[in-house]
Amino acid sequence: MVSKRIAFTWRSCVSLLLLCLAAVVMAAPSIDESTLKAIFTYKFSKFTEWPQTTVPPSTGSFTLCILGENSLSHHSLNAIRDKSVKNLPLHILLFRNGILPTKAIDKCQMLFVSHSEKHRIPSILQALEKKPILTLSDINDFSQQGGMITFRVIEQQLRFEINVHAIEAAGLTLASIILELGAIVTTEPHQEL
Repeated sequence: MVSKRIAFTWRSCVSLLLLCLAAVVMAAPSIDESTLKAIFTYKFSKFTEWPQTTVPPSTGSFTLCILGENSLSHHSLNAIRDKSVKNLPLHILLFRNGILPTKAIDKCQMLFVSHSEKHRIPSILQALEKKPILTLSDINDFSQQGGMITFRVIEQQLRFEINVHAIEAAGLTLASIILELGAIVTTEPHQEL
């Protein structure tokens, strides 16, 4: 009984903290949508568990890869530079040309797919299939197409959709508090041509 009460209190505190962060950041005129997405991307790393072999301390860093013309501007990325994840420094790799080399895929723990890659979502996700890489984007229907987290602006507030099936298929675990805050979506079945 006590452990349930502690768990509920902890969840309530985290929920309140995330909601307050979102409200304060959206209300602040100096913080734009791109910066808010960068901050949320970083915060998702704090509430995600990767398989032990994915983030070994020997790699020396935790890597966020950004694919395509950057939806997260250099200015917005400054908000998360010099941060750490899982006691490792956060390293940001940009692939503006939209090409994510095979060697680079294994270095990424998170991949933000920029809007410029909208037409390539199926091939990008297929290349990452069952790899323990948390995929995020601000492309409409990204999660319905098999991506894990989609940022959406609804009534001037940043919201997010979560594809739990895609997260579980990659061997990742997202904290239940995040699942409670996001909208759960499913992958659309592929149409036969």
